[in-house]
This record gives sequence, structure tokens and C-alpha cells, in this order.
Amino acid sequence: MLYDKEPGLLDSLLGGARDLKEAAGMLSDARDSLDGSDDLDQGIVDGRGRANIVPTDATGKAFSRTAGQVLNIVYLTPERATSGGFFPSGVNGSINTSADNT
Repeated sequence: MLYDKEPGLLDSLLGGARDLKEAAGMLSDARDSLDGSDDLDQGIVDGRGRANIVPTDATGKAFSRTAGQVLNIVYLTPERATSGGFFPSGVNGSINTSADNT
């Protein structure tokens, strides 16, 4: 079982999340704000409190992201970039530029 081992730890690290479900939702919202206008990311519970472990569209197809959208998330910017966030010096390889989602 996951829980807040030290009182206030979730609050200090996750900006006021009351529990891990809410924290996961906040992380999902953060990723979704960086990868463009489509709702490609959803929390681990839906609005009714039901599990949402594998988010899918109406036909059951799992959501996917382009390489540029993934780079937006790890570079922590919705703008076109070649470095930032978790990779301040950029990434290796021929695909190293994020998408322009502004």
C-alpha cells in the first residue's frame, strides 16, 4: 500500500495533493499541459473514482504520443526546444527537437 510515510511529505513535494491519486492526477495534468491540445493523458482514477489505469479512446485504442510530444514533456516546455527540463543539455540522436505546442 502506498501512503504518505512522513506527515506533510506529499504536501511539500506535490503542491498540496491530499493523496497519491490526487498527486498522480496533478502529474497527468502537468504532462497534458506540455504535449499539445489533445487530452492524451488522464489520471489513474476517473471523475467517479473508478480505476483508469489504461486510458483509451471510445474504441478501446490506447493513447499515444509523437516523439516531439514526449520531448516536450521531458524538456518541460510546450514550445519547440532542443534542451531543458530533465535534459538541460538535450538528448542524443537524430530526433532531439520537441514539437511546437503553443
